[in-house]
Amino acid sequence: MTTNPRGGRHLPLAPERVLTWIGDDAQQQGVTAWREGPGPGDVIITRLAPGYAADPDAYRAERDHLLRQVWHHLLTPGVTDLQVTVRGIDVASPGTEVATPDDLRQLKALLVHRFHNTAPKAKKPKPLERQEPLRLVPIPPRHEMDLPQRRSWERFWEYGWEPTEGWPGDPKLSWERRCVACGFVVSGPSTTAGVQDCPHPTPDQEQEMLVTLAAAGWVLREPWLGTLTEKRLIQCTRCGVERRRQLKGIRPCDQPHEGQALPDSDLKPAAPPARWLLPVPVADEDRPEPLAPAHLRQAIEGRLGRTVPGLHLGELIGRQVQVTWWPEVHGRENDADRQQRRAILDEIKEVLTHPKGARQQPLHVEQAEVRGYYLLRVRRLTPREQADRAAAG
Repeated sequence: MTTNPRGGRHLPLAPERVLTWIGDDAQQQGVTAWREGPGPGDVIITRLAPGYAADPDAYRAERDHLLRQVWHHLLTPGVTDLQVTVRGIDVASPGTEVATPDDLRQLKALLVHRFHNTAPKAKKPKPLERQEPLRLVPIPPRHEMDLPQRRSWERFWEYGWEPTEGWPGDPKLSWERRCVACGFVVSGPSTTAGVQDCPHPTPDQEQEMLVTLAAAGWVLREPWLGTLTEKRLIQCTRCGVERRRQLKGIRPCDQPHEGQALPDSDLKPAAPPARWLLPVPVADEDRPEPLAPAHLRQAIEGRLGRTVPGLHLGELIGRQVQVTWWPEVHGRENDADRQQRRAILDEIKEVLTHPKGARQQPLHVEQAEVRGYYLLRVRRLTPREQADRAAAG
């Protein structure tokens, strides 16, 4: 068992959670996560092998570059929501692990360990659990971001925010973001002073704040930031004077007036109501049961009645398993290898979607191509799909 240098016991880690940390850009370039580490629950991050068949040297250099980017990305504060340690595996010495990318000549894979943090924690209110990112704005590759933009992204992730619109070009400009815990949306600069912890307000608290302001004769002129201690621009509904005050313990206007409220035409438009942007929850009838790659391999070999050398399976997000096939002898692929891959995977798709045994359950299979290579993505049927299939007879 791998030991934690800072103390604490070893905990399992799900590959699908590691994939959410990696991001969509790296996954589109073939980077994936596998639960095949040396320790229980360890996860290996590597790159799929398509490029190796065409040009081994170029593939290895590109794999090394991608894995170094992923390593630096995982070290960014706020990207990983668990206590993890990342180690690199060298091509020349696969049995050794190092702690920094600079100590490696060429990266073969990354090894991610999760540990229980035993350090004393500060007495803070218990934060809300982070939701799945909406990915409203794709994360740009690290090498394409300048320093101010990268620092703004790092501050967002450190304090639990994700942007809802593109980079404005300057940290001093307003950049709208969403809290990944409660979904509260605010807009403001992405400087060090402009990005703070979310107060996790609720719509009921906003309504109570507006009622309190109205009772004191004020109307809000700026978007609410979710707290009563931040100074906001308010306007008196009797004399029209504007003040920037805290909303906590607000008092009536002290300017002399006749006691008559201003007509709506003399008041400026009120500030828009606060927004909460939450992910659409997935109903239980639309959520498939987990499918382990080892169980899927047994099902494939049992239904085919033979083993399939060169068959590779790996877990993906959404409780899916990716299935592909590679020739036993690595080298430049030809048309015969591609035809053999398609024939093997088409046969697998047929036995998974239309099983012959009475006890064999059908599976949902999708065809896909990654960098020109044919593969399958398999998952169990959802309860809704099973009910629809049973109703259809």
